[in-house]
Amino acid sequence: MRIALIATASFDYCVEYAEMLSDSCEVLFCVPEKSLAARAFVDSQVEVARFDWPRHRSPSSFVLIARLLARIRAWRPDIVHFLGENNIWLNLLPPLLGRTPVVTTVHDIELHPGDTESRRVPRLFVDRFIRQSDAIFVHGENLRSDALAKLPTPAERVFVFPHPPLTYYARLAQRNKMARTKDGLFRVLFFGRIYEYKGLKYLIEAAKLALPRLPSLRVVVAGRGDEPAEGGVPISAMETFELHNRFIPDLELAQLLTDADVVALPYIEASQSGVLMVALAFGLPVIATDVGEIANVVRTTGAGRVIPARDSAALADALVEIGANPPLRRAFAKRAAHALQGIYSRRILAASAKDIYETILGMART
Repeated sequence: MRIALIATASFDYCVEYAEMLSDSCEVLFCVPEKSLAARAFVDSQVEVARFDWPRHRSPSSFVLIARLLARIRAWRPDIVHFLGENNIWLNLLPPLLGRTPVVTTVHDIELHPGDTESRRVPRLFVDRFIRQSDAIFVHGENLRSDALAKLPTPAERVFVFPHPPLTYYARLAQRNKMARTKDGLFRVLFFGRIYEYKGLKYLIEAAKLALPRLPSLRVVVAGRGDEPAEGGVPISAMETFELHNRFIPDLELAQLLTDADVVALPYIEASQSGVLMVALAFGLPVIATDVGEIANVVRTTGAGRVIPARDSAALADALVEIGANPPLRRAFAKRAAHALQGIYSRRILAASAKDIYETILGMART
């Protein structure tokens, strides 16, 4: 089976999906040149088609559409799969693909609070893209229920496919023989874009509550966004916190993950989380709130603790429990590794994706 993938979502996700799928299908990976240039490696099984990908407002996007269309037609895929739905110009492509089925992965059914970046694409374009798709993928049963209630897609065309573990940073750390910093600190890592829905304020409150019981606590915050504060004091001025308020290069993030003892996801709202899937692949324990599909992944894998959203006291208790109990941390790490060999293995995920594609092709023939 031949699947053309269009990299229209987080590049980490797109590469991981393309590599995973190449275990069961022939893959053409259509990708922005500038994104690929920053990547250390991509699995050699993946056939890569590089394109100059202009900004949304550029008229040269018409050239991109023409080149994508020519490359896809020449490759003759069985299915074209858009790995995200947030590109205005790509609305032009599905009608030009003829009878080739179109699949779109919808990562977020609704926009997250404070996520200004995603709001740059008006929702009417997203809905139009979904209407033109023969099927959509979502990352969990809860999200499927939300999709059926809110998206313009019949139930039989909505498929659940889990967010794959993002193994790139773990492989990068291994290739570069990164070693953990040994200074006796218990490091909690919060990384990614800093938006309201990420709930960082609750982690700040929890750290204050936990510190008297866990003096070795250090909270590392890494990612772009407005610097949060507590009581008017920015976190960069707090001794317990280490702030990297900028884009984090791959090698630096791999080292931060190597140094971490636990990854915190104190989100107040979410659908799924690439941060969680990086932590899972790294074998790191997680403390996550019961939102979206995040809690289901943590409970299914047994890789950490699930707490209520907006509950700083519960978060503090979880920090102390995990921070003071190295055997528990090792148990969580072992469970994460087991999940990567089992339900979240590339082999199982690739076979599942192929099964869904075969179902979609069967629907297209009827």
